[in-house]
Amino acid sequence: MSTWSPEEVQIQVNWDHYVEVMEIVILVYDWFLTLDKEVEYFWQRDCKKLPAILFFINRYASIFGLIAAQVLYFWPNLVHHEPQSTGLYVGVYIQILMFIIQINVIALFFLRVVALYGGSRRIKVFLSVASLCVFVNSVVQLYLADWRTDPVQIQSPSVLEQIGNETVFSKSQGFYLTYLWIGLSAFDLCVFSLTLRKTLGFSKADTPGGIMTVIMRDGK
Repeated sequence: MSTWSPEEVQIQVNWDHYVEVMEIVILVYDWFLTLDKEVEYFWQRDCKKLPAILFFINRYASIFGLIAAQVLYFWPNLVHHEPQSTGLYVGVYIQILMFIIQINVIALFFLRVVALYGGSRRIKVFLSVASLCVFVNSVVQLYLADWRTDPVQIQSPSVLEQIGNETVFSKSQGFYLTYLWIGLSAFDLCVFSLTLRKTLGFSKADTPGGIMTVIMRDGK
């Protein structure tokens, strides 16, 4: 079992918190920038269709889920009075939240790529198999990452109490989470490749904003 010195904890947690704050600021800023379009294209139309439902899940699960995570990061005593245990709980919460969001994004990508290929049956089958593989891999990796394992021990808990929560995982948990995100990244690469293949076949007349506009819109 590895140990961290107070200085290492301070540096690591500071960087993590800077990144976390940047994420939520960018997310909220993007929400404000696109709120008018959301009202125009979704709230004023039929919100009961599957694409709209997936959009709202992706939109607001990200915002409210990460806001909750920020609260847990900077106010560690809200959940548990042991900072290291709380850090582990926050880490599990973040991973599950991101998994749910990513599965929702996969569903959105599925609809968009199938539409891009005109409802091609082969594309539907391919993406269905790929989505199933990603889902199974994610569930298996989350299960294998034994969350009952003791987290990395920190020599000076008082330092952690001063600066908030830190997500700490064992080495094996880190590997399993890496395998999980490799699977998700592989699906994203498939979506991007299919989008690129299709858009490269378009003429300039078919893409008023240019090829890069289509790639950024449908393949990001």
